This record gives sequence, C-alpha cells and structure tokens, in this order.
Amino acid sequence: MASYGRDNELDNLKNHIQLSEKGSSQILVGGYGVGKSHLLEILTQHLLEEGYAVATLELGSSNERAEHPDGVVSAIERSFQLRIGKTVFSSQEGMFLMRRVSGYKQYLTHSQILERSKRIQRDITEQFGEFSDVVSRDSLLRRIPSAMTAANRAVETMIQISQNMKQTLNIKGLVILFDEAERSEWASTPHRVAQAQNLITWFATRAANKSIKGLKTYRDELPSISKTSSFLHTVFAFTHPYGLARFLQNRLDIPLVQLSSLDRADRIAIAEQIKLIYKIAYGQKVIGIKKDMLERIFHNTDSEDVRLFTRTIVTALDYLRLHGRYAD
Repeated sequence: MASYGRDNELDNLKNHIQLSEKGSSQILVGGYGVGKSHLLEILTQHLLEEGYAVATLELGSSNERAEHPDGVVSAIERSFQLRIGKTVFSSQEGMFLMRRVSGYKQYLTHSQILERSKRIQRDITEQFGEFSDVVSRDSLLRRIPSAMTAANRAVETMIQISQNMKQTLNIKGLVILFDEAERSEWASTPHRVAQAQNLITWFATRAANKSIKGLKTYRDELPSISKTSSFLHTVFAFTHPYGLARFLQNRLDIPLVQLSSLDRADRIAIAEQIKLIYKIAYGQKVIGIKKDMLERIFHNTDSEDVRLFTRTIVTALDYLRLHGRYAD
C-alpha cells in the first residue's frame, strides 16, 4: 500500500508492539480525515509480515458496537488475519483453524501448522460435508453469555486465543486495532455508554498486563483471570485526546501517538505523487496544476482532512484532462 509522511508514527506504533513482547496497549489520536484508518491498514500489513495475527474492527458500524461484547468478539473473529509463509489464514475460518491447530498444546513448526490445518479441513469436510457449517456452529460468539453483560469474558476469550497461538504456534501475538474508538462514547443511553467504555477499558488493561483491581464487570463473578502474560496487543484510534482516551492514558500510563495534519510541503509532495499516478492511469503527459489552482485547492480544503485534499486534487486533474489542458 502507498503512504506518505507517516513513517515516524508508524514506527512508534510498531516498535512499541515489538518491544512489549508480553502484551501492550496504545492510543492513536488524530482528527477526522487525517489518516488514522489508513495508518492502521499500513500497520496491519507490516505486522502480518513480521509474524503477528491481526484483527481490525470499526466500532459503531453494524453490530460492532462496544456496548455489545459478543458483537465485538464476532467482529474480531471475522476480521482475523494471519500469514504463515505464503499462506494467509483469514476471517472466521482462519480463526477456527488456528484455534483447532493450537489445541495440540505442543510447539509446531510452520510446515506442521500448514499440514495440520489442511488435515483438519479435510477431516471435517469428509465427516460433515460442509466445512463452513462447522465453523459457523463453533463461532466465538457462542462463548459470550449475553450481549450486554460480558465484557470481561469477551476479553479473556481473546487472551486465551493469543496465549495458545504464542505458546503452540510461536505466533508473536494477536494485535487488535480498534478504529473509531470514540464511538464507544456515542451509545444511546448512559448505561450503554458505561458498558461500552467498560469493554474498552478491559481490553486495554488486560492487554497491557495491568492490574484489574477496580474494574467493573457487570457480572456477579469475575472469570478466572490468568496470571500468564496476555500476548495481546491493542491500539485504540480516537479523534480527540479527551474523554475515554485521556482516562485510559491516565489509568494505565499507556503511550499516545498524535497524528497531526500534514504540512504544506507534504501536501505539495502528495499532489506531485497523485499527478504521477494519474499519468500512469491515463497514459498522458504529466498534467500541470498551475500555482494559482494549487493555491485555491489549499485555500478551500480543510487543513486536517487529507482525504478531502486528495479528492480535490483528483477533481482538479479530471477537470484539466477533460478540457485537454496538459503540460508540454
């Protein structure tokens, strides 16, 4: 994937995960359109190449609301990705296979992992006919008692999976990226807001291997909390550093990565890159965006919103192309 101007922020996120082998939590903050989701996509590709399993969910979309722990776990299961050699395990089926393969409780080499995953698929297909039916019936969703009362159980389920993969498959860890984390503050009632923030806090606390003392549970009993390292890593993307983001930072003393707006020089460089891509796409000479047009684009686009800026550049190029205005 192409990117520009975010090398420092990407390195900060990646290095903290790599240096915190036993588990970690981080906060990524940046305004609307500044590139948080894009950076998380780039981070995902880097982590997959380096031996991590990764899941990404956009809180608030569809059933991925943080006040519903079962929906969050189901979303993690659906977005699961892991690369072993040239083989990619993804979505619910990939998670299912990794859970079955890691159930052997003994160290496996990459070749053994691939062989056993193929054997599991073959055996299930021969016995039940449809592999996908068995995967669906064994969904992690069924392990969470109810939609509104099991934040702690949801987190422990994911930690158990990350521990099994680390100990049996030598996967470096499971990284969960929570995009649009501020939507946990937008639930319909105060009670649901509290439950949503409870789930986020549980994930952040347990992933970073911090004390759970004082955490609400919304259940009569805590599950049996393992003292083993979580091997779970979480990154929460917020649009502002206040509210829940500040609470997590103060409570857990976890690092915050600020994603600032790109400066003028960066934007000019982005415009030049888009022109080159445009040239390749249309087979034309490099299209000239004159200085006065570029100034109007800078003046009329939001300083924070990189998406709006790039779309405006493309619109300008389309206009020039359709009117036959090309550079010599």
